Amino acid sequence: MAGKTETFILKTKKIPFGIISGAFGMVAFFATIGLIIGYLVVAGIAGQTMRTASFFENWWQVLIFVADLISVIIAVGSLVMYILKKVYTNRAENAEVENEKA
Repeated sequence: MAGKTETFILKTKKIPFGIISGAFGMVAFFATIGLIIGYLVVAGIAGQTMRTASFFENWWQVLIFVADLISVIIAVGSLVMYILKKVYTNRAENAEVENEKA
């Protein structure tokens, strides 16, 4: 199992998971804010015309929701990969230091 993990970490060594996680985290934040503001606008219009409103009333609300969902999944996944890569790198460096001492 450690061999597969080591191979995977080495293959993904140059991918900047921290930057990807941060960028998609910002996209998720602003998409969530946009979804809420869009709902408030649609609900205000619906309230004036005696109708009801939902998050999935218009195509653009569904598009923002899907973009929000995808960006959250990518942000969390790349954050997990960033943490795993840091933990593995620290373990490998500690093992090298221990080998040098011995």
